[in-house]
Amino acid sequence: MGVNSLLFPSPTPLPTGRQALPQGEREIIGIFPNQFPMFSRFLPKKFTPLERPIIYSRNGGKRKPQLIIEDKGKALPFLTGFILLITIFFLVIVVSHQYILKKIGYFLILEQNPQKADVIVVLNGRDTERSLAAVDLYKGGYANLIILAQGSKQPGCDEFWKRVSKNFNGKIFFQRAIEAMGIPENSFKLIGDGVSSTYDEAKTTKRFMRQNGYKSVLLVTSKWHSKRAYLTFKSALKNDGIKVTVHPSKYDTFNPDGWWKNESDAEEVFGEYVRLTYYVVSLRINPLD
Repeated sequence: MGVNSLLFPSPTPLPTGRQALPQGEREIIGIFPNQFPMFSRFLPKKFTPLERPIIYSRNGGKRKPQLIIEDKGKALPFLTGFILLITIFFLVIVVSHQYILKKIGYFLILEQNPQKADVIVVLNGRDTERSLAAVDLYKGGYANLIILAQGSKQPGCDEFWKRVSKNFNGKIFFQRAIEAMGIPENSFKLIGDGVSSTYDEAKTTKRFMRQNGYKSVLLVTSKWHSKRAYLTFKSALKNDGIKVTVHPSKYDTFNPDGWWKNESDAEEVFGEYVRLTYYVVSLRINPLD
């Protein structure tokens, strides 16, 4: 028994008076159902969908066949090739999925060698890891000023400062942290009046740079945020001739080699790709920069 006969077996002889398929035609059940007409564009021309056929099934009932094949000689190579293509696709995914996942993680990271700059710009969030990196760069002689854009007010902010202002002396946590690590008070400046995104931070930094005549920045952020941060600042500052260098914090524990195994890293990756897509679509960044 050949493959052809297995895929397209001859129908059981029907009783007298019942309508059978025309000579040379076979009925396919469940492969390309009518509710998925998009598959028809991939079929050979000899595949003919029927409008209103009446075919008697083996159990004596009537039903509408999903597809009639006029030339089964062309059907077999097509179906074999289609199944082979799907099989190869899934094999590639199974074999290379870790390689692809690693590439997805590494794509978000941009790490440049630190260079001397007018200011070290620390981006909001992850204060501990980013403050450590900023202090390292300051003590390494890469800049004499650290700036941070003031974040937008969080729920309970006013009541919080009422209770802790005396102990904090009006300084935010980040400033107190870097001063505790040896950064002089006059080497830090809080800029802006409330930012809620990386794009807002870039615009606020741009105004500050213009007012002070500075021409170079050294960005400090987390690894997973570094590429979007760099592209955002480069797009925002390019018309001012300001040089942008990004150096993500080495204290960030994000692992591009296994981010999918860690819930926190996975959340950052998925969220960052959504934000990166939004920034490209909204023209906040130019991916070709």
